Amino acid sequence: MKEQYADAFEKGIVQRRQLENPFCKLNDVVYDCIKSAINGLAIQPGEKLNITEIAKTLDVSITPVKNAIQELVREGLVERRESGGYYVFDISEKELTDIYDMRICYEGFAAYLCARRLILVDIDKLKKAALEHKKLWLAYADGDDSQENYNARMKAEEKFNELIMKYADCNTLYQSYMKEKKSFEYALRRYFDYWKIDHGAYGKKIIAEQHLIVVNAIALGIPDIARQAAEEHVQFEKTQCLLRRNRQTESGYRE
Repeated sequence: MKEQYADAFEKGIVQRRQLENPFCKLNDVVYDCIKSAINGLAIQPGEKLNITEIAKTLDVSITPVKNAIQELVREGLVERRESGGYYVFDISEKELTDIYDMRICYEGFAAYLCARRLILVDIDKLKKAALEHKKLWLAYADGDDSQENYNARMKAEEKFNELIMKYADCNTLYQSYMKEKKSFEYALRRYFDYWKIDHGAYGKKIIAEQHLIVVNAIALGIPDIARQAAEEHVQFEKTQCLLRRNRQTESGYRE
């Protein structure tokens, strides 16, 4: 009989990682394995986690699996429900819409402030971050769908957004944005996951250019143009996210 998580974890993955890095703690290895399976959709959003079966598949005791799940609960990737049990966190269309609407407000106003306070903005650093984002998305458009590219695109997106917030030079805005960061990151991860059903290059190439468009708008020093560019970028992401989410639901890719 096939194990429940046979497709979620490579056979012997924990032991192999421990051999590769003998100084790595077992709890950390198990945590990384479960988190990677969730982020890679090998364990689906909304799915109930069977601790005993995960431990059996990973060939470890139950304790490091429990510890890993508790850490994922703290991060928000797993939730404990009142009915009992742990479930991979899922997000509703309404929640996604609300998060993107918040991002439109935050990032649009931050870009506005950056253009108004242009002397405080390191445009070269901002452009460098935008070019890194472009390079990674173009590689994705050309067929690089590796986990390394996925992780690098996530980091590039987060870095660019944080730079915009930093250069806006508004501590209240920055602190408020950082409080919502976990929600923004989760929505962004789902957005990246939804792109996996799109094997074309056109949309990815559009995404590749958008951070540069925002940087160029800020560099003009005209606040309203900068805000419009940032808002249009987030609005495009929102539209593409919801479109692909619905396509995955209709195709049965998600539960």
